[in-house]
Amino acid sequence: SIYNNNEDLRQTFTVSTDVDKARDVIKLITDKINSFEYINHNKGKEVLVMADSLSSDRIKINITFWYDPAKSNQINSQTKSEIMLAVFQELRSAGIEFRG
Repeated sequence: SIYNNNEDLRQTFTVSTDVDKARDVIKLITDKINSFEYINHNKGKEVLVMADSLSSDRIKINITFWYDPAKSNQINSQTKSEIMLAVFQELRSAGIEFRG
């Protein structure tokens, strides 16, 4: 696909974690993704990290972010991978158990 320079791209992924940790996980993920310089913070394209569904004691969290491909200097899949790996590392460092 060809993108023009001012067209932000959207990516999504999910994690599941303990219900008890959901608030901490949401804040941690939001802060981590927002720390990347190419992430969009404009109204309507903010990083969204929201609880989605519950099964027993686990909660699924949906993560959506928009970014400027001109600033990331990577192909789309590499940018998503970089963000996901950073989030997973952050969760692990905080001692939070999760699944992708």
